[in-house]
Parts: sequence; structure tokens; C-alpha cells
Amino acid sequence: MTTTELTAHYCAQAGQPAWQHELRQSVRLLLALTEPGLDAHAVHAALCLVEDELRHQLLASYPQWASLPEAATTAAMVVHRYQVALLGHRSAHEALRRELPVVEFAVALRPTCHPPAMGWLLAA
Repeated sequence: MTTTELTAHYCAQAGQPAWQHELRQSVRLLLALTEPGLDAHAVHAALCLVEDELRHQLLASYPQWASLPEAATTAAMVVHRYQVALLGHRSAHEALRRELPVVEFAVALRPTCHPPAMGWLLAA
């Protein structure tokens, strides 16, 4: 499998509802990083966990390639590409901004120490 084929496979996986839910949560957290009054370190830690979960879901969708460096790089690139696309979509951006109170609550309750592969999700 080439990197192009792997990217296409990961992009197909990115269309799954559970992955899209996590993607929206990651973008909410990106937006929350600039909100006054929020603990930026807690928001960043939550963002890292959600992004790790997104990458983990992509890597798990094609386990034969998961251990290869290009698989991890490709998964990270797909996550970033979809975040940028969602951030650039004006109506989605506004809707996510309105959902920030959910992020504030989730960040306040999130456990602070656990492995990202355990599948911890933020409530949204």
C-alpha cells in the first residue's frame, strides 16, 4: 500500500460518525484555547488526548500498517487537514463557538492522567 492509498483509506475512515464527533470536539478545544478564563494547560492537555484518540482510531482501522512511521505521519496529517477544513468553514466555526460551554465543563471534569489509547472521550 502506498502513502496515497493509506491517505485515501484514512480519509474514508474520517467520514465515520464517531470520528467526526471526536473531530468536532478537537476543534472546540482548539477554539477554547483562546477563550479568556479557561485554564489553557487543561484545554491543551484535553486537546492532545482527543487528537491522540483521532490518530489512534485511524491507525486501528488498518492495523497492518499501524507500526510504520509513515502511517503515524499520515494519520496526523489527516487529523490536521480535517481540523483546518472545519475551522475554515464559517457556519461550522460559529456553531462550535456556541458549544464552548460544553468544552469548559468537560475540561473541568476530565481525568488528568490516563493513556490516550483507552478511548476517553469528552462529552458533547
